[in-house]
Amino acid sequence: MSSWFRCPSCEARRAASDRLAVAALLDDQDVLGRQVANLGPQRYAARVAWVRTMLHVFAEHGGLAPGLDLDGLAIVLSSATLGLLSASAAFGPLTEQQLAAALDSLTALVERGASGSAPIRDPHALRASLMSIYDQFSAQLAD
Repeated sequence: MSSWFRCPSCEARRAASDRLAVAALLDDQDVLGRQVANLGPQRYAARVAWVRTMLHVFAEHGGLAPGLDLDGLAIVLSSATLGLLSASAAFGPLTEQQLAAALDSLTALVERGASGSAPIRDPHALRASLMSIYDQFSAQLAD
C-alpha cells in the first residue's frame, strides 16, 4: 500500500521537502510565476471530482467513518488545499516550519475525524481501486 496510507504525516512532511510543493504552498512567485493563479476553475473542479472519487473508494472499503457526507468532505479537503495555496498571499509569508505545522494539523484532523473505527475490509481490493484511480489522475495531469 502507498506510504501515504500507512503514514499520512510522513507523506505530508515529504511533500513539504519538495521545492515546487513548498513554493506553491508558500506562494513563492519566483518559483511558480503565476501558474497556480492562472489555472481555470475547470481544472480545480476536476481535482475535487478526483478527491470525491477517492473518498468514495475509501468509504466502500470501510476506510472512513460511516455517515460522513463525502461530497462535503471532498469540498472541505479541496478548499483546505486551495487555502494553503493562497495562505501566504492572504496572511503574509509563511515559514517552512509554519507550513509543516499546518500540514501536520490538517493530517491529524483528517485522520481523527474521517477514519472509521473498524479495519479496512479488504486492503488489497482498496489498493487495486486506488491504483486505478491514480492512473486516471496521472492521465488527467498529462492533459
